[in-house]
Amino acid sequence: MDHRVQIARARKFLRSHVGEEVQLVAVARAAGASMFHLARLYRAITGDTVGRALTRMRIERAARRLVETPKRPITAIALEVGFRTPSSLDKAFRAALGMSPSEYRKASGPARRHALRALEVEPRIKPAYRLSPLRVEHHDDMRVVFVRERGPYSQVSAPLAWAQLEVRIASSPLVACQRIGASYGDPATDPDDELVYESGVIVGPNVTPPPGTHIGSWKGGRFAVFDYHGDYRFIADAFRAIFASWADTGFTVRRQPCLELYRTDPNETSLEDWFTELWIPIEEKSRHA
Repeated sequence: MDHRVQIARARKFLRSHVGEEVQLVAVARAAGASMFHLARLYRAITGDTVGRALTRMRIERAARRLVETPKRPITAIALEVGFRTPSSLDKAFRAALGMSPSEYRKASGPARRHALRALEVEPRIKPAYRLSPLRVEHHDDMRVVFVRERGPYSQVSAPLAWAQLEVRIASSPLVACQRIGASYGDPATDPDDELVYESGVIVGPNVTPPPGTHIGSWKGGRFAVFDYHGDYRFIADAFRAIFASWADTGFTVRRQPCLELYRTDPNETSLEDWFTELWIPIEEKSRHA
């Protein structure tokens, strides 16, 4: 977890400073590591370098600006996202996506999404987990003490949120409570900066949240539940696999976050036996013609 948190901190810093001149020493400081350690760790875990990761983030940000602000000059967008000249943006765009910024702006939505897949980095470790068949359950509302982070779930917000939560509750009785996570937004359609992840513990009434945390009621209802066995790093991959074949379930997803209920303590259980329930909020089963 320490290594995942350091990488997540580095990614969060890069995303927050995409439009600026970024020095490795500043990234390492934000990650809580030396420059040498961060450079080696980042490449070992992600298969990428910090510099290439920053360039990809700048291309992603430019691509979003090109579509969101269709009349904004490409020169202004290039400077805004950290490229020194429009020609450097054009060169990076062509090398990564196979088209110029102006061609990208004119392309159809499917064509743009296809082009952006070129920015995805092949994971160094292939996802490995076991997923049970779907079952339907009803759950009551829950009172939760939680912390919140923004960013891509597995890369930034989830590891940072869990690390923060454990620090906040470490000296309180809440450390023994049931862990639960919530993801707001669809990473397939929503910008990374709009994805929200909350990590929390389920508590009873009259609980005072520790400093640096929030408390609230998380809505229950009807859920499609999948038993997930395996490393927490691959939960996002499991959700992607579930939604890739979601049409076959016949259910409609409610406008409510997906939840992760952690059933085992990783400090007391071997990795292959880590057990998490993935809850997807659903409406009544649709009627097929």
